[in-house]
Amino acid sequence: MSQVVIENPIINSPFDEPTRHFRFADAGITNEEVDGRRISSYFVPIARPKKTKGAAQLALPGTEWTQDRIEENKLVNDIIASTDGTAALKPILRPYDTIGSTRYVDFDTTWPVYATKAQKCHISHVVADTDSWEQKMAEALEDMPEVIRYVKNHNLSFTIPYTLNGEEKNYIPDFIACIDDDHSPDDLLNLIVEVTGEKKKDKAAKVATARTLWVPAINNHSGFGRWTFIEVADPWDAQNAIRKGISI
Repeated sequence: MSQVVIENPIINSPFDEPTRHFRFADAGITNEEVDGRRISSYFVPIARPKKTKGAAQLALPGTEWTQDRIEENKLVNDIIASTDGTAALKPILRPYDTIGSTRYVDFDTTWPVYATKAQKCHISHVVADTDSWEQKMAEALEDMPEVIRYVKNHNLSFTIPYTLNGEEKNYIPDFIACIDDDHSPDDLLNLIVEVTGEKKKDKAAKVATARTLWVPAINNHSGFGRWTFIEVADPWDAQNAIRKGISI
């Protein structure tokens, strides 16, 4: 069989299940289109014969890419068969310190601080970037009966990677709160709270990444509880915004 030239390759979406592929025949690939996903497989390589002294090495073109050299990737195909074909974001976890904690947070600061209530926050003070916004946000969280505990994300090493203008950066959200949203005491909602003042391009990129990529990915993992994200533009109205945002 002569070598087939594919002039118009099939390009399937990277986000959806493949819908077309070229059929493989006994003598190799064809230009015949077939609907659906091709089963995962690989070609078994043919070991080249050893050279004998003074003998030329013979090459047999086309012998390694034929149907009889294909072996199925059974494990991969079993995994594919066990899903419904829906694409799902999944997180890439850190190989170290995968689960953070407030237990070992200890630092000094010269920034303004707000003394927290011990029954609501494991860390004694909220470090503020402004004279009033973070302080008011902390007060609002402490006064909400739905908030079981919260923390200002300072020196916790909790970051969300994002990209701005092709440059990789790390976003540090403002607060994390555990909310009782009527599921169960063992199934609290983890709420990321971002306090937003002036609208900036980098803030929009941070918020979009957290809301549309990080939160869906961590929820699809299903090993770290339930998560959601809210952007608060007015800390003095934070309680209403949070209750409305998560439908308490």
